[in-house]
Amino acid sequence: MIIVVGLDNTLCQSRWRSSLIETEGWEAYHEKLVADEPNRIMKQLVASLKAGDHIVVACTSRPDRWRMATYGWLMRKEIVVDELLMRADNDFRPASQVKIDLVDKAVGMSKLDLVIDDRDDVLAAFRAKEICCLQFAR
Repeated sequence: MIIVVGLDNTLCQSRWRSSLIETEGWEAYHEKLVADEPNRIMKQLVASLKAGDHIVVACTSRPDRWRMATYGWLMRKEIVVDELLMRADNDFRPASQVKIDLVDKAVGMSKLDLVIDDRDDVLAAFRAKEICCLQFAR
C-alpha cells in the first residue's frame, strides 16, 4: 500500500504555532517547526506501516526552502518516511491543490491507497479523486 500522511497538525503537533501566522508571519511559523512534538498515535501508525513494508509518503504544503529543517525534524523524532513532498517556494495555491498535484506527480492517483490529513479541504480534494481518506483530529 501507498499511504500519504500530512505533516502539520497530523504527523506533528503544530497547532501551538498557528497564531504566529497572523502575528509574525509565515516565516516565523515555519522557523518554529523544530520545536514541534510528533503526534504519538501518528508516529506509531507510521512505524507500523513501515514495518509492514508499506510505502509512507509525507506531504506538506510547507515551502521547499524548509526541506532540510523538516528532514532534520523527522530524523530527530525517529520518523521514517519513504519520500517527502513539499510545495515549490513560489507556489501560493491553496494546500488542497498543491497536495493533489504533488501526490499525482510523485505517486500517481491510481497507485495511491490512502491519505491521512487533518484538513477538510485537502481530504475533500482527494475524495473527489475517489481516494480513501482518514481525517486526523484532536
